[in-house]
Amino acid sequence: MSDFPQALIWLANNVFGILASIAGIVVACVLWSRASRAAMLLLIASILQLVLMIIASWFYVAFLPHHEGAIDMAHMVAISGLVLGFLHAIVYGLLIWAIATGRGVQLGSAPVVSRG
Repeated sequence: MSDFPQALIWLANNVFGILASIAGIVVACVLWSRASRAAMLLLIASILQLVLMIIASWFYVAFLPHHEGAIDMAHMVAISGLVLGFLHAIVYGLLIWAIATGRGVQLGSAPVVSRG
């Protein structure tokens, strides 16, 4: 049996996550000159998220269905879930760090005028 239909189903289910990761990469490139540290953290998080989605799709669509043994499969699913969950937590941590780092950066082109 071909894995192609399963891969299309995975792609349809994850299209919004893929688009969000690509948007994060584009936004990081646009903001690089104004807020390079925040943009770097966003870029790393977006690329890591995209890589995690590709790895998870390979694991659940191509590798796992061809694996023999129910007990081994249960262990593999549990371990992969823990590892992927931990790596997703790192992605969210990087995004939060990027937000905190970029808070003090003025992104507008107009200068800030203080009156006092």
